[in-house]
Amino acid sequence: EAWIRKKLGNEGHRYVRAWQITNNATEERFNQFCKKADITEENGGMCPCCRNRKGVSDMEQRTVFTAKEASALAHEILHSVQSVVVGKDMIILKVFLAMLAKGHVLLEDMPGVGKTTLALAFAKTLDLDYHRIQFPPDVLPSDVTGFSIYSKETGKMEFQKGAAFCNLLLADEINRTSPKTQSALLQLMEESAVTVDGTTYELPEPYCVLAT
Repeated sequence: EAWIRKKLGNEGHRYVRAWQITNNATEERFNQFCKKADITEENGGMCPCCRNRKGVSDMEQRTVFTAKEASALAHEILHSVQSVVVGKDMIILKVFLAMLAKGHVLLEDMPGVGKTTLALAFAKTLDLDYHRIQFPPDVLPSDVTGFSIYSKETGKMEFQKGAAFCNLLLADEINRTSPKTQSALLQLMEESAVTVDGTTYELPEPYCVLAT
């Protein structure tokens, strides 16, 4: 759902309300919930389930799509990627399904057959922030997650983000690096977050790792 919402952007006319009232009984319960809701200035004077106040974008509101809309958009995305990566339709479909399921992908294949191109095609099609990191043996976990460095201007330790801070991370040739560096990917894949010096930093959503 997050991937679809990000793709549609401001095309609000394609959204449908998540709360679909199907009969009078449902409508009555819906109204009772609204009356009991805590309506304050903090939530913009709106019931949480009817949140549609000024300043809240369509993407931030709870939305659903009809099956027809979702299917059309999925076919559009697949066609766009397939026009770049030719002859790997089933692989493209499986990668796309993994992304929709908020999962991560390990691609095993011969060198030079389009693994990196596939990741880049998905990033551009879905308008995602994309980072690529090579994994030779000398790569450290801090290259992936980030690290803290002392700043002379502020006199404090400041966090410098690593390659993991993006929507789509291509971890290239992951088998070449050390197990210690590979383990740096575990938290960010499971929790979409990284912990450095005892502080946890959330990663952007949606988030997916494509490893080769």
